[in-house]
Amino acid sequence: EIKYIMSLIFCFYMVTNAHSQFQLHGGAGLNLSNINVGDIPEGLTWIKTEAATNYFLSVRPEFKLSDRWSVGIDVQFSRKGYFQNDSNNNESSDLRIQYFDLLPQVQYKIANPISVYAGLGLGFRLSESFKVADAWQKAENEISTPTDASYLVGLRVFPMNKLSVHLQFAGSLVEFYYLELTNQFGESLDLRTRLQNFQFGVAYRIL
Repeated sequence: EIKYIMSLIFCFYMVTNAHSQFQLHGGAGLNLSNINVGDIPEGLTWIKTEAATNYFLSVRPEFKLSDRWSVGIDVQFSRKGYFQNDSNNNESSDLRIQYFDLLPQVQYKIANPISVYAGLGLGFRLSESFKVADAWQKAENEISTPTDASYLVGLRVFPMNKLSVHLQFAGSLVEFYYLELTNQFGESLDLRTRLQNFQFGVAYRIL
């Protein structure tokens, strides 16, 4: 009986200790995204894009390993895209994509209210839309790759109890879309298209 009681006490301790280390955050914020194509050759300036502002919603389960270290995974519904305008033809081809993002990350508290974090992400494209005549229309043939693997780094500040603010940068590790172009001599141009995203968000600790 004593062993049974001690086992119950031990199990209760492990459960309560694990629960005290577990946190759940809900948040939202803004995305500022664009496509990095690199050095654009003369005569192909129509490739150049401008950053677009969109939004995201997130839920982040987190498990504290110690007073300074924690691991978590940010699960986001995230809208990203860019603006593109061909001044020669006075045409635009703005793009907007909705992703389901999984962003596992490791966080380190460098000071009492400030933490830094880094990780890898995997985004699954949910939909893609183009802006035509000031109206967004769902693309019948998507140009972006269906998944987006990325790296991310960020800074998280805790201005008050249960509330946090973060600033994050994420860059694609794979091609955003495949662009095959040639110069005036018929030579293929090696242009990489990588999605880059700055994110500003606010989160509240639910648990």
